[in-house]
Amino acid sequence: MRYYLETNSLRTLSSRLESLNENVFTSALSIFELISGIKDQDFLIRKSVIKNIFKSGIEIIWLLPEEITVNAFPGLEFQEDRIIALKKLCQYLIDSHSMKDFLRKGSKGKYNLDFFKNLDKQYSNRFLESITKGNQNLKQIIADDNEEYLSNFSKQYIKSLPYKHSLNQSITLKAIAGNLKDSLELSSGELIDEQKIYENYNGNINIFISAYSLFTAIKNAEFNTPAKNDLIDLYHLIYLANNEDHFIITDDKMIPKITTQVKKISEFIETIINGS
Repeated sequence: MRYYLETNSLRTLSSRLESLNENVFTSALSIFELISGIKDQDFLIRKSVIKNIFKSGIEIIWLLPEEITVNAFPGLEFQEDRIIALKKLCQYLIDSHSMKDFLRKGSKGKYNLDFFKNLDKQYSNRFLESITKGNQNLKQIIADDNEEYLSNFSKQYIKSLPYKHSLNQSITLKAIAGNLKDSLELSSGELIDEQKIYENYNGNINIFISAYSLFTAIKNAEFNTPAKNDLIDLYHLIYLANNEDHFIITDDKMIPKITTQVKKISEFIETIINGS
C-alpha cells in the first residue's frame, strides 16, 4: 500500500514525514497549494511544512494535473514551464525570515508568487463556470422551470447514478478530449481529431475520472454549484493514477462520497503510523 498526502494531511503530519518516507508520497499540486495560499498569519507554519517535506525525502510527483492529463492520451505533448519556478519558490520560502522577505524574493520572474495565486483562482473559476453552465442547460432541457418536475427528476437521476457510471465516465472523457483539442488547436493553429484523442486514452487516470464523473453528475442532478476549492480537491485524486493499492489521506468530507480509495488522517495515524 502507498499513501498520498494532500495539502492538509501534509500539514498535520509534517513533523512525522521523515519516518514515513517509504510509505507516502505527495505532489506538485500539494506544494502549489501550500505556496499559493500562504498568508502572513500562517507564514511560519507553511514554511515549516515545506522545509519538512524536502528534509524528509518523501517522493514528490513533480507534475501538475494538466500534464498528467495529457500524458493519459498518448501522442499529445505538453510544454510545462512552471515546475522549476515552483521549486524556486519553495527554496525562497525556506530561506525567508518573514512574509515580507518571501514576497520580495517571490515577486521575480514570469512564474512568480502572484502567478500561482492567480492560477489557484483560475482553477476554481473555470470549474464553477462549467458546472453552472451545465446546471442551466440541464434545467432548460428538462423542465422549463417546472420546479416539481425538476425535484422529481433530481431524485430519480441520483438513484440511477450507479447504473449510469460508465456513461458518466464516457461523458467526462469526451469533455476532457474536447478541452485538449481546443487547447492544442489554439497553440498549434492546426485542426485536431477529437475522436482520436478520446480513443487514445490509456486508462492511467481512471480513479480521477470515476470520482470526477460521480461528483459532477450529482452536482448537476441537484442543480448545485461546487465550492471554490472542489476542483483542486478532486485533482488530488489524479495522483492515485489507476492503482488500487494507493489511497489518499484526507479529512475532506467530499472525497469519501466519490471514491473508496481514501482514509481519514486519524485512521492513517492509528492504523499505519501507530500500528494499532
